[in-house]
Amino acid sequence: ASSNAVGEFTMEITIETDMVTFSHIGYSEITLTANEIGEFSYMKPISLPFGDVYVRSGLREVSLLDATSSVTIIGKSSLNGEPTLHFQGLTQSIPNLNWAGGTSRPRYFQIRGVGERSLYTGEGPPNFSVGFVIDDIDLTGIGMPANLFDIQQVEILRGPQSSIFGANAMAGLINLRSAEPTDKFGGSIHTTLATDNTRQVAFSLNTPITIETNTRFSVSSSTQDGFRINQYKNVTNSNAKSEIMVKNKTRWTPSSLVHFDLSALYSEQNNKYDVWAPDNNVDLKTYSDKKGLDSQNTTALSLRTNIPNLGGMELLSITSYSQNEMEHSYDGDWGNLDYWASDPFNYYPYDFFDKTNRERESISQEVRFHKTLSRRISMTAGGYTKFTTEKDDASGYLMGGDASEFDGSFEMQNTAGYFQYEQELIPRFSLILNSRIESSAIDYIGESNNYGADDTLITVNNTNALTGYKSALKYELSQTAMIYSSISRGYKSGGINQNPYLGSSNRSYEPEFNLNYEAGYKSVTCSNQLQFTIFYMSRQNQQVNISSQQEEGNPNSFYFYTANAATGSNYGAEFDHWTQLSKNLSASLSVGFLSTHVDPYEFKTDSITTVTLGNREQAHAPLYTFAVKLNYTLPFDLTAGVGISGKDKFYYSDSHDQQSKAYQLMDVNLEYTKENWSVSAWGKNVLDIRYAIRGFYFGLEPPNYEDKLYLHWGDPAQYGLSLKYHF
Repeated sequence: ASSNAVGEFTMEITIETDMVTFSHIGYSEITLTANEIGEFSYMKPISLPFGDVYVRSGLREVSLLDATSSVTIIGKSSLNGEPTLHFQGLTQSIPNLNWAGGTSRPRYFQIRGVGERSLYTGEGPPNFSVGFVIDDIDLTGIGMPANLFDIQQVEILRGPQSSIFGANAMAGLINLRSAEPTDKFGGSIHTTLATDNTRQVAFSLNTPITIETNTRFSVSSSTQDGFRINQYKNVTNSNAKSEIMVKNKTRWTPSSLVHFDLSALYSEQNNKYDVWAPDNNVDLKTYSDKKGLDSQNTTALSLRTNIPNLGGMELLSITSYSQNEMEHSYDGDWGNLDYWASDPFNYYPYDFFDKTNRERESISQEVRFHKTLSRRISMTAGGYTKFTTEKDDASGYLMGGDASEFDGSFEMQNTAGYFQYEQELIPRFSLILNSRIESSAIDYIGESNNYGADDTLITVNNTNALTGYKSALKYELSQTAMIYSSISRGYKSGGINQNPYLGSSNRSYEPEFNLNYEAGYKSVTCSNQLQFTIFYMSRQNQQVNISSQQEEGNPNSFYFYTANAATGSNYGAEFDHWTQLSKNLSASLSVGFLSTHVDPYEFKTDSITTVTLGNREQAHAPLYTFAVKLNYTLPFDLTAGVGISGKDKFYYSDSHDQQSKAYQLMDVNLEYTKENWSVSAWGKNVLDIRYAIRGFYFGLEPPNYEDKLYLHWGDPAQYGLSLKYHF
């Protein structure tokens, strides 16, 4: 029998001992004898599975509950609450994620303590440990155009992902996926006014073209002054940002047998760069007399072709292309002639300027097949190839003064094959195996000139064979909970040192590998999502930046370069929890714990001297990261939110022992929502905490050039108003 709308039902029972079972969606079933049934029967509420969260970054799209990785997923509702519309604003809330300053937007990330901190002239090819992808377009190392407007989902996968994504994902992956086009007409408008002379306008439009074709456009424009006052020029915008992002996503479904997704992206970031000062930005002041830039123009396309049934298999093809033009320039002495001629320096002239123009072009093709062999067994296999060229054109005081002009060109080819095997061994207990074999080839030509001397020409190639894998076991505790364990191996390609005066034995360096052991628990329901992960990572053949004398008897041949000189270990835990505490109150808590160690390693700085480094924590690897957020629904259609995040201290570099300081930041938000529009008043870092995101330790100030720590500070307090309208 079924009840009516108010829960009343009629059932004819002839024997008092007959058993009656009551069931209702959202409640536990109860079974009673006929004589136990009273006027009312009470059922206990239960949490239902929440099936709308999917991890889309793997070889197969799986629900969050089925993913055997530590992954943070930030959906559209949370992204809409990020007022600054850039991935930079999310970084504080993600456990065991850090990034290095020194650029106008985050480019260089560290996950679980592994990742690069810069790519200055001479630091080698564009090989990275943390992948960065937008709509199937690989922007690893140049992820500045990470605008969040009209983004459907952000995924951060922690731990080695090399068996899926290859050489640029040894530590993990950051993946941004734009909103999909639908067959309904609609769109949104977002505007923001904020302190620091911040102005943002964004617009999206979704429209059907034909029965088979839908398209979605979005445009976003933002400007701000950059939180610096250039005292020499008497301006407040010497560090300004001016950013434009245009995107289009079109889906064509000519039949149920095939569909095509074409994504196009254009980003123009004309950002100035003026963040450093000899006095470490007292009152956020700078003194430079030359204009710096940290600009990036990106034009990119991707085409995803899906054929659900091709001879009993599913075929997926992913083609991508990107063309990127970048400039990173800055006043190398961070001052001006008057500044250095005055007390206490009294030094004249003292004037440097560094400028690097880079062009990166990349094209990739991936073909992937999936076949379900039986109810319990499925397989995925594919191939991948990518061609990348990067050209550097630099001038200034380069590579520690080893060159004044420099031209370098990398031609890189990555070719890989991979497979994945999944089997349910017994009900609710599954095995997942995958592996990837990759060839990485680098051809390099570099030409440098040192203040009028004869040009120095370097040509070299480097080829590496790389293998990564992952083995995972998964057990479904219930419809809403699971546990898993995995062993995975990640890799990062070797490279080429560009300094023209290095000895031939130090010209190339080898790949780095890591081995990661992981176990986790996940629970996902409508009102509660929880993930807890523990891991241990062993780093092998670790790439480090060291220095040594290359020519005996020549003290000026003391050069920095990358070498394989260390092993290390990283272990820790990650905890992600979101819960609906009551009808009006929701809360989230993210915590990352990370302990790292670089084993001692020795190298010769000349034919006599041996230096020992390591035997301490790794750089940019804070012991803890955390973020807690509360959102409360108030009367009159108001919602209030507060978030507190923090990070422990960390070493700035592997080559010295200078450390940051631990810090905590607070953000607040008050939003009024009415039907399809909302207005919010918000504040970022409302306590105006001063915290550092990058540090260099060297001798800058004449006449003695004593080593000193110089810092790039994070953004101070900012307040704003945002208006959003959906139609």
